[in-house]
Amino acid sequence: MLVLIAGSDLDYCARIGESLRRASHEVVSAADLDVARTFLARAAATDAVVVSGSAAEPVPAEFVRWVHARDEMPVMVLVEDAAPASASHYVNLGAVCAEKPAGPAEVTRWLETFER
Repeated sequence: MLVLIAGSDLDYCARIGESLRRASHEVVSAADLDVARTFLARAAATDAVVVSGSAAEPVPAEFVRWVHARDEMPVMVLVEDAAPASASHYVNLGAVCAEKPAGPAEVTRWLETFER
């Protein structure tokens, strides 16, 4: 599977990406959502998106909605505070929500539930 990992916490995203690579997935990283959107608009073969947010920079609902609308692409949103209200917000948009620091193994298990 080809997975796009997006987020400004480059070290954290790199750890997630390395775990996915060890599990035989292809990984593309984007340091911000504009780069992620450009990549997704051009790459028809992307299978899933993992996006990392923070309290200072939450993942915009519009971005999650746009990604998920692309062939119902699986989206995992990693947030610093997965309070029920925050998590349900992303779930209602079609994403899975996990609290940071979600372990790389957790992200890998989630990804492996999808067959495309």
